[in-house]
Amino acid sequence: MTGPNDRLKVRGVGLLNVQTGSTGIKIYPLPDVNACAARVKQFGKAHEAKWAGKGGIIPLDLGDCETGDLNESVVRVRKDMAAKPLPYSPMGGEPKLREVIAGNLRTLFGVADAADTDLVIIPGSRHAGYAFSYIILSSFPSGQIGVINPSWATMSQQALMIGGPERLVEAELPYRPLSLFARLTPGALREFLEAHPQIIGLVLINPCNPTGHIATADEMLGFAKVIVDINKRGRPLFVHQDMTYGYVTLGNTVVPLEAVAQNLPEIDRNILLQHVITSLGLQKLLGSGSRVAAVFSKSREFIQSVTGVLGNIVGPVNKAAQLEAAAFYSDGDAIASANSEILRRRNALASVLEAARIRLRERHGSALFEHTLGEVALDRNTSTGGYYAVLRLHQTAVRHMQEMMGPQELTPERETEFFALYVGATVQPGATMRLEHDMRLAFGAATVEQIQLFGDRLVSAFM
Repeated sequence: MTGPNDRLKVRGVGLLNVQTGSTGIKIYPLPDVNACAARVKQFGKAHEAKWAGKGGIIPLDLGDCETGDLNESVVRVRKDMAAKPLPYSPMGGEPKLREVIAGNLRTLFGVADAADTDLVIIPGSRHAGYAFSYIILSSFPSGQIGVINPSWATMSQQALMIGGPERLVEAELPYRPLSLFARLTPGALREFLEAHPQIIGLVLINPCNPTGHIATADEMLGFAKVIVDINKRGRPLFVHQDMTYGYVTLGNTVVPLEAVAQNLPEIDRNILLQHVITSLGLQKLLGSGSRVAAVFSKSREFIQSVTGVLGNIVGPVNKAAQLEAAAFYSDGDAIASANSEILRRRNALASVLEAARIRLRERHGSALFEHTLGEVALDRNTSTGGYYAVLRLHQTAVRHMQEMMGPQELTPERETEFFALYVGATVQPGATMRLEHDMRLAFGAATVEQIQLFGDRLVSAFM
């Protein structure tokens, strides 16, 4: 049964501001994610002089992780590739990298029968989302894509671009004290899917960007049973299991659908595996800016289709990026070391956010904000992943920011500028997560010292 505290809230679908030019062509806007990223960098640049000599602008916006834990193999690959012309790599991916990822799927993620033939290497995780939406919406003309927010807005925007608003259903996780967002439960997922029978494609994000939630093995088994049951009743349901941050688990474990499939009867297991594709981000611990990811599926049809769609749109990933990823992700110690450092940063951010929340509540008589790391502040062993946190601004904080920024309307962009100007930090606005008055803090590139400085500045800015 699903209780009221589990129920997903279906929301109105945002529209792409598509205009028609004088020649009759459609003019598509830059996606929110990219537009916000560009403006955040501009705000940081515009206000960096104010913070020079005071610790500088603190990077809490977009960016790959920077832990300084690249192993010698990666360094050697970079030096070797830098001395050569940019090499070509065929679509499908370098055999070495596919072997490494298949091995990780078996040993780290519990997918016992993962093989390199089940993989295709692609230039970034967002392309997996595009391929999935394109394949599903073109295969099922009346079908819809279901996305559960908060999630990286690319998922929704790509479905909108391909199929329009009538082909997308968005829902939002309910509120929960201390963590802002409740966990997705199998019961809530079933209720959502049964209420929207035209959803043929579902995006399931684990670890969740930006909440950090990692689904338990029991939850994943529950999701698997829901997916199988719907398919057995004659309604096709395909799933994009977005494990972009599957390697960024802070010492915890991600259990994919393919791993829990072994607990199902054979006929159910086969149904599940033929209806799931999984994406893994491979640049998230490298910190190199290299764009490389992988798509895994036991469905040969899915692998062939993803390869075909992306081969016609973006083509192959350059060889250097693939060999870097192969060198890094073949080293378990390097993965563990990077995660250990990110865990330190997460714990530091949890502490400073909670301390700032309490201090500002005492100063103003009401809470100015909540954040997703409240549970982490109480128990640093909380099972989460990724390197993001969400800061939700309450009306008291919004009014304070409005007073500081002047009479002009306090848009999400202006809220972001407030953080650059008065906190000395670059952060992402809620538009990148389909949320309002929320800020996303990325702690993958900020040191513990910078994070502690951020806490002090946050208090000062709202005093």
